[in-house]
Amino acid sequence: KWGPERDSPLNTLFRLLKKTKGVDFASYKPSTIERRVFRRMALQRITSLEDYVQRLTETPHEIEALYQDLFIKVTRFFRDPEVFEALEQQVFPVFLQENNKEQPIRLWVPGCSTGEEVYSLAISLLEFLSKKDSVRQVQIFGTDINETNLKKARPGLYMENISLDVSPERLRRFFLKADPGYQISKGIRDICVFAKQDISKDPPFSRLDLISCRNLLIYLGPSLQNRVFPLFHYALKPNGHLLLGNAEAVGTFTHLFTPVDKTHRIFVKKAGANRDLSSFIFPRHRETKEENEPAAAKHGRGFNVQDEAERVILANYAPAGVIINDDFDILQFRGQTGDFLRPAPGKASLNVLKMAREGLLLELRALVTKAQKVHAPVRKEGVPVKYNGGFRDITLEVFPIAGPSSQGRFYLVLFKEQPLKSSAAGARKPASAQSRAGERELVQLKQDLSATKEYLQSIIEEQEATNEELKSANEEILSSNEELQSTNEELETAKEELQSTNEELTTVNEELQTRNAELNRINSDLNNLYSSVNLPVVMLGRDLRIRQFTPLAEKVLKLIRSDLGRPIGDINLRIGVPQLESLLTEVIENGTMKEQDVQDQTGRWYSLRVRPYKTDDNRIDGAVIVLVDVDELTRISEGLQMSRDFAEAILETTREPVLVLDQRHRVQRVNRAFCEMFHVASQDVKDRFLYGLGNGQWNIPELQVHLEGVLSTDEVFQDFEVEHDFPAIGRRSLLLYGRRIVQDGNQPMVLLAIHDVTARKQKDLQQAQSSLKEKEVLLKEIHHRVKNNLQVISSLLRVQSQHAEDRSPIEILRESQNRIRSMALIHEKLYGSDDLAKIDFKQYVESLSSHLLVAYGADPDSIRFQITANQIFLDVDAAIPLGLILNELLTNVLKHAFPGDRRGRINIELDQQDHQVRLTVQDDGVGLPKDFDLKHAVSMGLELVNTLTDQLEGTIEAHVDGGTAVTVSFPASAT
Repeated sequence: KWGPERDSPLNTLFRLLKKTKGVDFASYKPSTIERRVFRRMALQRITSLEDYVQRLTETPHEIEALYQDLFIKVTRFFRDPEVFEALEQQVFPVFLQENNKEQPIRLWVPGCSTGEEVYSLAISLLEFLSKKDSVRQVQIFGTDINETNLKKARPGLYMENISLDVSPERLRRFFLKADPGYQISKGIRDICVFAKQDISKDPPFSRLDLISCRNLLIYLGPSLQNRVFPLFHYALKPNGHLLLGNAEAVGTFTHLFTPVDKTHRIFVKKAGANRDLSSFIFPRHRETKEENEPAAAKHGRGFNVQDEAERVILANYAPAGVIINDDFDILQFRGQTGDFLRPAPGKASLNVLKMAREGLLLELRALVTKAQKVHAPVRKEGVPVKYNGGFRDITLEVFPIAGPSSQGRFYLVLFKEQPLKSSAAGARKPASAQSRAGERELVQLKQDLSATKEYLQSIIEEQEATNEELKSANEEILSSNEELQSTNEELETAKEELQSTNEELTTVNEELQTRNAELNRINSDLNNLYSSVNLPVVMLGRDLRIRQFTPLAEKVLKLIRSDLGRPIGDINLRIGVPQLESLLTEVIENGTMKEQDVQDQTGRWYSLRVRPYKTDDNRIDGAVIVLVDVDELTRISEGLQMSRDFAEAILETTREPVLVLDQRHRVQRVNRAFCEMFHVASQDVKDRFLYGLGNGQWNIPELQVHLEGVLSTDEVFQDFEVEHDFPAIGRRSLLLYGRRIVQDGNQPMVLLAIHDVTARKQKDLQQAQSSLKEKEVLLKEIHHRVKNNLQVISSLLRVQSQHAEDRSPIEILRESQNRIRSMALIHEKLYGSDDLAKIDFKQYVESLSSHLLVAYGADPDSIRFQITANQIFLDVDAAIPLGLILNELLTNVLKHAFPGDRRGRINIELDQQDHQVRLTVQDDGVGLPKDFDLKHAVSMGLELVNTLTDQLEGTIEAHVDGGTAVTVSFPASAT
């Protein structure tokens, strides 16, 4: 409830605002105040007005926020364009009718907010003067109670959206393109003066031609409106104009203003209209009285029977009188004064001496003069006044009224009628009418004579006092003359000093101009830097209000230009930073940088870095927030950690013993399988040299050479066999595998894997004996295989003849020879192995690639083979089709992938995973067309590849991206 009590929360809020900001909001409209206060309470999540007042007393920045929120900043350029057209037609022409062309045209815009109304009037007036070819000095005053609005108005910087209200022609003529939109040209800004002013207590401007007060009065209460209109009347010139908003009117002040255009709310000042003296004579008394009066009582004063009774008594029984000033001018009439005063013939005047009836002039002048001297009430009875052809006696009283010295002195003159005196019975005999008239005339003459004597005596005394004052003034003038002569000499000296100072000022001015140019250049550099920096940067003051931010901060944090000057705590940023204000305060107080990782609302990671904002003198004046996008790095780091954990898990769960050695061959990691196999503890192995483990079983020179090669050339060694009598486990046969890995800090290490083949070798020994028997059986099968191979050759030649229409016989024979050679190589490897049933296909790949490189005359320095193959054993039924496929793929690469002297690399990969054997041939040559379909190729070689792949029950895939890669996969069961 908004109670009328003096100690109510609302009045406490008003007093708090007036104490801190100097503005009394008690005279503003309650509905407006309520809405703005309730809005702040909602933002602070407070439901009680008492609690909100308590928050204001504890939180100074909330007072500032409420103060800024109480002002309605609704304005724009050329609001209501028809109003400006009416000004050009009805008001601006009056300015040109002034006789004195040297006097400037003066306009005042109270409550100007951020200046759009001021600049709109300036532009409209200058356009009008330009049309009339008139050159006049123009002064436009924009005042507002809010200094923040004035700081935005003075530079004249506005957003680009003003183009919706300002025509393109005006934008070109009166605006400059600037960040963040447009800036008013300097010529317009020079004629506009912005100042802080409270129209409820500060003095107004004077001699104004126009006051534009649009949509300000709607926020003021009735008491404040009653004080504003007389103030506007006082500030205007004769025939000065007043412009109000569409929903505003002069109300009861029609005696001060006459409407010129009711539609557009244009009024003109009435000539000779009285003003309400209470607004000017006793402002401090009224302000003090209003300060002590409850706010709600000001908004709605009730009926007071005592005041009404006093008013009736004063109107009906108080003596008539007037209030005059030192010049005898009447300021106010009280009661019916027609029996004592009347208008004088001729020019209208309110001078009380000119209006006094016959017989009253001398006594009135003498009595007022006496009151001026003694500064006390004076009285005289029996003063005759002529009325309706006769005289009657009255009592005349004069009371001085104390007021502010700046307003002069005032006097209350009262006229009291004397009661008629009845004569005593039998005291005097009736006289004749003639004698009574003579006696009355004699008495009147004596009274006039006495009054004249007193008046002359007062004149004489005044004259003597004036003579004394003139003598004293003459002496002072003589003394002043001597002082003036001395002062003149001093002025001559000062003139010379001023000339010297002027020269110095000229030099300083030039320096300032140079520095100004440097500052402009630095400002331009900073603006370009802000635009070019691809980082979200926000600069804050010590009060945590936003000073500046980069365009990327505007995008990432969803800031807008109107957020400049707002506390960062009042803005909902798009990043999650708990206790941001506390973090900023700590940085400002301690001068240290803070950094932490934060996420925005989309889950993107940023590195938030808060640094102190330091001035040139190394003073901390705020903070700088920088956001660095580390989303990709964070996710990579998380992926690396997952990979590290994954590798660690593999290392610990693998059944084969594994060691990780550093560059000096010192053990850095050992897995559980190694400890279990050699019956050692991990702490007995870690950080020890490999060659010092156990009884020196690893101190093998050839192993040292392999390890050094892995570290220096990134080569891979495998199947390095070691046989030794190990402590606790006896004699074992081991195969070692080594390759280079890179861990934290990019330090190269060696991954050494150990495979126990003791059991396998024993099994191989047993199988060797049975192998002899198998060879005998295989020899019998050779004849059968040769027959089959010859049949394959016959089929190849038949297919070759079907595709040999436009090809030379030499080329056909060479291709046939290579295909037969690939088949023969299978048998060569087969018969050269211990197991006549299967061949080592890795060795076959190495041999076939070397053969084809020589067969096609390719330069080994230009075309290099990179073979990455695991040791895979295939039987003849799988080896021959796969060998022919490899022959066709390599032949196509050597013939077509590297035309001319083009250099390149051919990668061959062979591995077996998940019961699938996979062969990949990849080159970085010219590549195949993007629309190439391998499965529907018409060439003999690729047709043969497809047929052989089907024979292996496999699949074939081709990729053409920066070269060609063909992959053939088939089940391991086919081997």
